[in-house]
Amino acid sequence: MKRQNAIVTVGVMFLLALAMTGCETKSTDELEIRVSPARATIRQGETLELTASGWSKYRWSIADPYLGSLSPTTGETVYYYATAATNAVQVVTVVGTGTSSGGTVGTNATGTAANLTGEALITHIAPEPEPEEEEDEGDGDGTTTTTTTTTTTSTTGPPTP
Repeated sequence: MKRQNAIVTVGVMFLLALAMTGCETKSTDELEIRVSPARATIRQGETLELTASGWSKYRWSIADPYLGSLSPTTGETVYYYATAATNAVQVVTVVGTGTSSGGTVGTNATGTAANLTGEALITHIAPEPEPEEEEDEGDGDGTTTTTTTTTTTSTTGPPTP
């Protein structure tokens, strides 16, 4: 009877060990989402391609919709379009959901599933102001030319002595 209990105990321990190693989990400290490029400079009207890696499903967002827009907002690759002509920094955030590209489930310190984030900083640069043109009313040598117009009026009739 003792031998049967020992075999059952060893069998249960084996099954527990197998169950625990069958689903690999990693702490979110060991996992990361990388965004490329992580930093970029852009002007109004330009488009920037952003790519995430290190996870399998991604959801993207921006901090300030006035500065630009994202299309699409899900997936590995998105495009950021700059709409504002101002000096500012846009924060683009990407959240990884589900399992990583390697099939690993991310967990936090308490062992519950966690979403990971990555971010990119996009610096908007306002256009340079156009230089004001100086008007030179002369012939281009830096001098000013003054023109005087004389108007003559005549009347009909004999000249006056």
